Amino acid sequence: MTQTRHKLILFGQPVAHSLSPRVQQAFAAQFDLSIDYSCQEVGTAGFEEAVNAFFADGGHGANVTVPHKRAAFDGVAAPLLEAGIESLHIANRTQDRAVAMAEELDDRVQAVAMESLAALGAVDLLIHATSAGHSQQTLELPDTLVDRTTVCCDLSYGAAAEPFLQWAQRTGAAQAFDGLGMLVETAADSFELWFGRRPETEAVYRALHL
Repeated sequence: MTQTRHKLILFGQPVAHSLSPRVQQAFAAQFDLSIDYSCQEVGTAGFEEAVNAFFADGGHGANVTVPHKRAAFDGVAAPLLEAGIESLHIANRTQDRAVAMAEELDDRVQAVAMESLAALGAVDLLIHATSAGHSQQTLELPDTLVDRTTVCCDLSYGAAAEPFLQWAQRTGAAQAFDGLGMLVETAADSFELWFGRRPETEAVYRALHL
C-alpha cells in the first residue's frame, strides 16, 4: 500500500532561511510518516489567495511567519502574564501598534515609546521580536536596558538574531539566546495539531546546533 504523503507548507517573506522543513522532516521520521514540507515566499497582498490555493490542492497543514504573524509578542505575552510577572512593556517602531497591543492585554501591560526606553532602566527579561535582523538592520536600543542580571532573547534565530545577541553580550547581559528552542517547540505544537501525536524535541534541537 502506498503511504500517504502529507503536504505541509510555510508561508512568509522571507522564508528561504527557515529551518522548519528540516524540523518537521525530523518529527515525521519519528512516526514513519511521509511529508512534503515546502516554503512559499508570499507577501501580504497575495497571502489569502496562496493559502486558499494550497488547501484546495490537498494541503494538510500550514505554518506562517513574518509578515503574516500578528505581532511576535502574541505567543509570548500570555505565558509571561500567566507566570505572574509584575509588568510588561511593549515598544514598537510604530507607536500606535504598541498601544493597540497593550490595550488587548491586562493592566500590567503598558506601551512605551522607543525614545523613552532608557527611562525604564535595567529590565529582568528583554525580548526582541522585530524583523530588523532579517534585513541585517541593527535596532538602536539604550544600553541602560541591560545589566548583569538581564536575560535577553531574540525570537529569530541564526543570522537574523546575531545583531541583537551581539549587542546583548556587549552590554553585559547575564544570558543571551535566540529563538531556536521556541521554533522547535512551536513546530512540535503544529505537528501534534496536524497528526495527533507529539514528537520528541530535545534530539532535534541538539541536531540543529551541529
